[in-house]
Amino acid sequence: MHHLPIWWIVWMGFVVILAGFKIYHQVIKPAKIQEAVKKLGANLNDSGAREYIHFIRSMKIPNQPKAWNACRASYELVRSVKTISDDVKEEVKRTLLSAGVSGIR
Repeated sequence: MHHLPIWWIVWMGFVVILAGFKIYHQVIKPAKIQEAVKKLGANLNDSGAREYIHFIRSMKIPNQPKAWNACRASYELVRSVKTISDDVKEEVKRTLLSAGVSGIR
């Protein structure tokens, strides 16, 4: 009976772990951001915006257009609503900019 060499098993484990990280950063993280934007859209007030700020501060925004576009859309949503105070709007803007999201005016 032929057994696989230990280095091959370790190598395959490493490949599986790397694939998991890639899936997490390219699929799951942007989906979480999009879900947070939907939740923000359903709760357009100061407390909803503060929850969104807390969410953005708790994660690193992946270097991916899908994630950036969702963040930009969230700011435009917050900016266009009168039920959110100017201070909270500015805090959302600062938080997104400090997270590396560009294209926010």
